Amino acid sequence: MRLHHLVLAAVALLLFNGCSKKQATRTTEILGYKDMPAEQREIVLTGQRAYEQYCTGCHGVDGDGKGLAADMLITKPRNFTQGLFKFKLTPTGSLPTDEDVLRTITNGVSRTSMPAWSLVPESEKLALVQYLKTFSERWRNEKPAQAILIPDPPPFVGTALSVAKGKRVYADMQCKACHGELGHGDGPSAPDLTDSDGNKIKPFNFTTGLLKGGRSVKDIYRTFTTGLDGTPMPSYQDVIPEEDRWHMISYVLHLMNKTKVSAAEVATAEHQLPPPSTNQ
Repeated sequence: MRLHHLVLAAVALLLFNGCSKKQATRTTEILGYKDMPAEQREIVLTGQRAYEQYCTGCHGVDGDGKGLAADMLITKPRNFTQGLFKFKLTPTGSLPTDEDVLRTITNGVSRTSMPAWSLVPESEKLALVQYLKTFSERWRNEKPAQAILIPDPPPFVGTALSVAKGKRVYADMQCKACHGELGHGDGPSAPDLTDSDGNKIKPFNFTTGLLKGGRSVKDIYRTFTTGLDGTPMPSYQDVIPEEDRWHMISYVLHLMNKTKVSAAEVATAEHQLPPPSTNQ
């Protein structure tokens, strides 16, 4: 535990002392800088100053995720040059909205070294969002898609019957290949999983810890619907009907011990289901 705290302290030190001469001269290398209106340039430069103060220690001067602290981190920092973002409300493969990026900056990412920058002034964070866009050509060539609508959870979420149905969806979608039969993150594919940079990543263990994308039911729905770009976690928006996605959320919540139903009640509910389809 002490070693963990020392590593976090070292990371924090790098976060706040990451400035270099190269950072100060990146202005001439910022994508699209020369074509920006004067007002936009000023916003981007404000964002650059915030990035240099808070972000380079992990994400690197060039936004490639290769900051001085990166080698010490189990979960590697985001590589902004790819234009891929995990936590967003836009469909899989599309750019996030400004609100998506701002939300991650403000809330941080659980179980990683990405802290919540909630105390940073809003104006700085908004400028930082604009500066992050200068690391990838995608922002010049594409526009974010329309954000998906996350409905309120249906009343059946968390019931024994919904958990039983979700368990079947979990099996049908072969979630156990990565997350394991019982959601422990120990599926047969787990040891070989990598992200878009080739870094090894681990499937989430639903029985322990906090979800990186947020702790609410709607956060889980978002992940199942949009997927996590740059990782093997797919989008189920066009694969699983909305009701079944909610049932799978019920099962995941049960694995996380966040439902009020017992294993015996779920087993009883399973017997009420029709036989599984053989057309797999």
